Amino acid sequence: MKSVITVFLLALLILPRANASEVESYTYSRSHGSSGTLWSTGDIDFDIEDGSIIMTQRGRHKSRIEITEDYKLYVDGELIETTPEQEKLVAECYTTSMELVEKAKEIGLEGAKIGLIGAGIGLKAVGGVLKAIFTEYEFEDLEAELDDQTEELQERADELEERAEVIEDLAADLEDVFDEMVYEIPELADWEDAWDDNNDGT
Repeated sequence: MKSVITVFLLALLILPRANASEVESYTYSRSHGSSGTLWSTGDIDFDIEDGSIIMTQRGRHKSRIEITEDYKLYVDGELIETTPEQEKLVAECYTTSMELVEKAKEIGLEGAKIGLIGAGIGLKAVGGVLKAIFTEYEFEDLEAELDDQTEELQERADELEERAEVIEDLAADLEDVFDEMVYEIPELADWEDAWDDNNDGT
């Protein structure tokens, strides 16, 4: 009985959120013409514009980095000539950023699915409670039906949490690549402390 009431209460919390999850849009894409804010890290905004990664520093420098799909590097609109080694770093920064976005998109969509499944279980719980009240249907029967479904839902949520850890690893990799790229390319000198400043909250 306790778990039935718990699911019933969860349903009241989940249902208002289900529609929002269903219509949530993702504009991140590798395709030409795509756009959308990836994330902000204090002073730095990461965006996608027409397939390019855009990094904008809003702090004291107000600078802008653009990395195109073919790994061309622009700083404040000026094309930067890079050595083969520098271009490898630029390419790695681009591909890691895009991979991070794709993983985040996948997790977001899976999270929306889990939310909708939870809403479905909640609706079933509501119907089951009413059925038990007005018919000979027993709460114990409803509880048995819901247990398996809620257990499966929890397993999917646990898997989603594990996948989210992959994003944390990718973000750490991106920070390392970004720092190395800034160190190796003189034109990015103004960005040397940008990420550290963000992490320190200054």
